[in-house]
Amino acid sequence: MFTELVTALGSSAFTLCIAWLLKNVIKTRLTASVKYEFDAKLAELKSDFSRAKQKSASDLKSNENDIATLRSSAVTGLANRQTLFEKRRLEAIDQLWADAREYAQLKNLIEIMKTLKFNEAVKICEKEQKFRDVFATLYNTFNIDFITSQRPSTARPYISDLAWALFRTYSAIINTAIAKLYILSNGLPAHLVDIAGTEQLVRTAIYGTDSHTEQPIFPEYLLEDIEEKLLTELKRMLDGADEDKASVEKAAEIMRSEKNMRHAFPKEQEAVAAIFGIE
Repeated sequence: MFTELVTALGSSAFTLCIAWLLKNVIKTRLTASVKYEFDAKLAELKSDFSRAKQKSASDLKSNENDIATLRSSAVTGLANRQTLFEKRRLEAIDQLWADAREYAQLKNLIEIMKTLKFNEAVKICEKEQKFRDVFATLYNTFNIDFITSQRPSTARPYISDLAWALFRTYSAIINTAIAKLYILSNGLPAHLVDIAGTEQLVRTAIYGTDSHTEQPIFPEYLLEDIEEKLLTELKRMLDGADEDKASVEKAAEIMRSEKNMRHAFPKEQEAVAAIFGIE
């Protein structure tokens, strides 16, 4: 009986030992299996994260390159447009001054008009053909074809308001002198030319609208002053200086004076209007 008990206990102990060993083996294998799977999954996650990080960095770099390209294109485009504008502005200054020099060909006419008593001459020419012939001969000696064939200046968008206003004043003085000569050579009435309007235009260009000077204005005598002002303004443009508020306001005053000049002529005297430079 004792032997059987010992045998039974030994068998039980052996069974428990085997069970414990199996339990540890299974636990170890399960732990190792879980750890392997966890490590594999972690490695996969790290790999995915690394790829995502690299892709994000690549996309960011690509976006930065795109932005840099756009910025560079915009800056280049702006620089090209600015260069083109500056080139066109220089051409406009040359064109405007060339137009002024064409008008300057008629300075001899201005000198004649300085010595002429226009209203008295008109009265004589209305009655005497021989005096009309004298002025007609004189009229034909001057080259005025460039005035009647002129087109609106393409320089206007690229030059300062003041330069344009001064050029308009300069040309108005000479156009008025031509219109006077045309009137005398054809025995026409004096009112066909707006002398008072021209005088007010020149007064504004020289003194401004705020001036209360009552001194008489003789446009023919102030042609050189207007030319000098125009040249000074064109030089200022060449230096790259921007228009200031005073210049813009001055130009506006001059252009208002020009607008107020009478532009209506009888239909039968449209030729006078053309010579006078009415647009």
